[in-house]
Amino acid sequence: MIGCGRRIPGIDVSAFNELILLLTCECGHVGRRSVQFRYGRVWWYSYSIGSTIERGSGAVGSELDQIAAVQGWLTGCERCSNEGDLAVLVRSGAVIGVTAWENIDELPKESVFP
Repeated sequence: MIGCGRRIPGIDVSAFNELILLLTCECGHVGRRSVQFRYGRVWWYSYSIGSTIERGSGAVGSELDQIAAVQGWLTGCERCSNEGDLAVLVRSGAVIGVTAWENIDELPKESVFP
């Protein structure tokens, strides 16, 4: 699990933003899923495709005119618990889509989870 905002001794727990999507899982289940990512001003903001990412003091990543891939974590499916890496695609500070992380070899990568 990535971040819940609480300090737990010995565990690095970080804030993140989330992208809310309606996705069809590999198991066929259609449902609301969340992609957790660290880009822009990071403080548990919720976004959708087309949203402009909050910027400001302490913003993570560069605001590029070209498409950049931001590593994200797709939360588990309600039916089969499938989860994993996903790339949130950002251009000029706006969320423009998502793709599988392994599909982004040619794109600049921003804010990769440690």
